[in-house]
Amino acid sequence: MVSEGTLFNNIPKVAKAYTNNNRRKVQKIMKGILNLILQGVKVELTYLSLNNMTLDYKIRKRLWDKKIRQVIDHMQKFDEQMEKDWFSSLSKDVKKTLADKTGKSNDEFADALYSEISDKYDWREFHVIAYDEIAKDGYKKHYLKRCGGVHWFKKGGRNTVVASNDKAKPVMNRQHTESALRGVKTRRKHWISWKRKRSAMDVFNDLKAMRPAFMNCGYYASFGVIDKGQKIVHRANKKRLVTVQSNNFQLFAYG
Repeated sequence: MVSEGTLFNNIPKVAKAYTNNNRRKVQKIMKGILNLILQGVKVELTYLSLNNMTLDYKIRKRLWDKKIRQVIDHMQKFDEQMEKDWFSSLSKDVKKTLADKTGKSNDEFADALYSEISDKYDWREFHVIAYDEIAKDGYKKHYLKRCGGVHWFKKGGRNTVVASNDKAKPVMNRQHTESALRGVKTRRKHWISWKRKRSAMDVFNDLKAMRPAFMNCGYYASFGVIDKGQKIVHRANKKRLVTVQSNNFQLFAYG
């Protein structure tokens, strides 16, 4: 298995495909194989030692020490690459869950998707938004930005947005965020009263102007405005998410 390295080098690739790019499961498989190799080495070296084959023991031990280091190095590099490649498989996960949950409620879909990707990419934190698809004049009913994720509109009867950040990133200032969201007007004055509904795009642009940090992916992974009538569902770490209801809109920020 280790003499040429090719077999072991292929095992992580096979494990990656078998587990559908699940890093933690691949780690478990690689550790299991490494333990088997170490047990085999221990048996061989014990045999040589018990039979007083001192020279052979020294030669084989040096050889195995070198090969084990090579195996561990390969495992570490493969794991690091898997961490970097997570984004390329996220779209596939979203697309598959959309297909599997067609006809199901936004709640059920969001629960399934959030559970899967949070478990699979456990070094990141996710914000999943699911809401009914918007047939026309989309800018009037929804406008948002997202970082570290993907979005699918008008798929499976819903709109889906996924944003994410590294778990190590500090949590946003919730008080300042909520204050900014509440500070924007979602209706415009018509004659003497606030009656005319503004578009989601206009509200979004006002928020962006009031608090430029909303556009900073290093601070906010997502923020936006969605019509409340679209059966909006959020799934996220509650400490990172703020939602505000204002007239016909829901305003949100995650970071």
